[in-house]
Amino acid sequence: APEQVGALHQQLAAWYNSKKDNVKALEHYQAFIDATPDAEAKEIETLARLYLQNNRCEDADRWLVRVIDNTRRAGKRPDELWFQLRDRCLVELKRDDDRLANLEALVAEYPSRDYYSRVVALYRARSGDDKVVMLNAFRVAVSDPLGGLGTVGSYLAYADVALVMGSPGEAVRALERGMREDIVPDAGSNQAALQEARAALAADSRNLAADAAAAAKSAKGEDEVKVGLGDLS
Repeated sequence: APEQVGALHQQLAAWYNSKKDNVKALEHYQAFIDATPDAEAKEIETLARLYLQNNRCEDADRWLVRVIDNTRRAGKRPDELWFQLRDRCLVELKRDDDRLANLEALVAEYPSRDYYSRVVALYRARSGDDKVVMLNAFRVAVSDPLGGLGTVGSYLAYADVALVMGSPGEAVRALERGMREDIVPDAGSNQAALQEARAALAADSRNLAADAAAAAKSAKGEDEVKVGLGDLS
């Protein structure tokens, strides 16, 4: 009977999957979804997984986008796994723009230092390590209490960029957080970098009042920006 078709395809898909026949399992599971207009999110996820299993990343990504969008329209939070599976697909497909957008959506829903680190790495690659872009990317990651950065190199890079861009207070906070989280070893050259940042911060703090007074008399907007950055630092 027509109303039984979907369920039979679902059973056949399970049977072929148990026999390790990935092609047939996918064929019947797709037929099940086609015959089931109100398929549940987990069922669509299973279809996407079967496409991944068959190395059909484009199709897997299409169904993952659908389940994420459907879940959002229903006023619910998409599963973390769906974004992770999309990331796998988009790496294989070399679609960096889509991968960055997916990771940004993932970190907004499920903030973690691992996801922030992936986002920051993509910004570095795509911007050619542009200092303004990287400073802002690092700021977003480290300002999130649930975020942060996942490697020593990332924290040291943030501190270095912050110092170069005239914001030593950020360099101090970055290194202190990395050490507090046992990511940046609290010794050797890392301690030297922290002391350098603290000395630069102290010098900036001493000069801030004079800089503010000078900026108030100056017609140059750059002077105002320098004072604002000093306050932020």
